[in-house]
Amino acid sequence: MELKEYLKIVKKHLILVIALILLIGGAAFLFSYFQPNTYEASVSFAVNRINTKETQDYQFDGYYAIQASDLVSQTVVSWFSTPSVVLEIYEKANISPQYNSLEEFATFFNTKKYSAQNINVKFKEKTQEKAENIAAATIEVINAKVKALNKSSDSDSLFEAQASSPVVVETTPNLWLNTIIGLVVGLILGLFLVYLVDYFKSEEKKEIY
Repeated sequence: MELKEYLKIVKKHLILVIALILLIGGAAFLFSYFQPNTYEASVSFAVNRINTKETQDYQFDGYYAIQASDLVSQTVVSWFSTPSVVLEIYEKANISPQYNSLEEFATFFNTKKYSAQNINVKFKEKTQEKAENIAAATIEVINAKVKALNKSSDSDSLFEAQASSPVVVETTPNLWLNTIIGLVVGLILGLFLVYLVDYFKSEEKKEIY
């Protein structure tokens, strides 16, 4: 089929294409316009070795300290996918989490380990107060768990999770970008439907003749 034939099909069903473009683009605009603002929070943790004891023997202590910090960091990251830990954080913040299954707890926090010692935790809440309370609770719970996780023979902690000051940013839906995406989706869907309709009509004519 040549380009002229494709254009002829579109022209024949132009009203349908325009209607779908306006319908989906308008829906995307209205959805973005009435979507409430959210608050995105970020907390970073630096897992550091503490209470080291000096010895005269050279034992690649720096290398092993980084390796050990990496293992502790992996454990910290895994906590944010553990329902009991996530629930503990929300209870500490005096907030009731909204969930329908245990699997949803793993989606509350977006955690990423950038290096052996650097962890960043992000999450979203509907109000700034909730975001700040959860950030503070996160720092308190993680610090307590890291201290309980590693102890030396004389009960001194070997590692600490040093938290940065939480950053809370108000985010708004990208109105025009979402609208443009809606218009493009409407165009693609409109073209697909008109070609589909034309195809079935052609098949019907073939059966008749």
